[in-house]
Amino acid sequence: MKNLKAFSRTRAPLPSESRTESTTSPHSLRQPQPPPSASIIQRLLTGGILLLSGLALSVLSAPSYAQGFTFFDTPVQVQEGQSEDFRVKLTQQPTADVTVTVSTSDNPISIHTDGSSLTLTFTPENWNTYQRVRVQGSQDGDTDDETASVLLSALGGGYDGVSGSVSVTVLDDDLLEIVSTGNTVMVEGGASSSITFRLSRQPAANMTITLGWADGTYANPDMDIDTDPDTAGYQHTVIFTTSNWNVNRTAAI
Repeated sequence: MKNLKAFSRTRAPLPSESRTESTTSPHSLRQPQPPPSASIIQRLLTGGILLLSGLALSVLSAPSYAQGFTFFDTPVQVQEGQSEDFRVKLTQQPTADVTVTVSTSDNPISIHTDGSSLTLTFTPENWNTYQRVRVQGSQDGDTDDETASVLLSALGGGYDGVSGSVSVTVLDDDLLEIVSTGNTVMVEGGASSSITFRLSRQPAANMTITLGWADGTYANPDMDIDTDPDTAGYQHTVIFTTSNWNVNRTAAI
């Protein structure tokens, strides 16, 4: 019997089995990052919405103004015995009718808005239209200027408690000071007389004084007035300036 040679057959691995296993460390490959938390995303979205809302409001919202009064022709200067007007309107449209009461506690002036009325009415339609307040200077016996205030207070239409004031200067009309007079009784064809005068205080600008008679005329068939005998004809006026206001001037009669 032939000797048999023992041999073993080795099976070649299949292509699919020809691989090497390896162990990978957890840090050797880049791991996927977890998504941002919902709370962070929510905060970012909320902040963006608020920012956009703020920008929209800043563009679309009209500027607001506090309720109050707008004045024209103020402060007021008025001569004793004369009247001057100032005007007033609201600064903002009211929600309903607004009644404005005008008053003063100062004696140098009297006031009214229409005849004897002391109120103004502003509506949601005419709030931006000026209305008139008339101030009249009161006569007194001194030669001093006076100061006063016109007070305004509102009620209704969102203007409750709103107030304002206008300052007033009353210019005294007793500027002419009679220094001396000559003969108060004159005889026809006799000696002439005279009157000497000046201003009682410095004027703010040049002032012209015109001499005449009580009935307002400048001519009188029985006598003449002449404020400047050196000029031909009869002159009836004298000009006082801010520098010569206290210099005596004499008119011949």
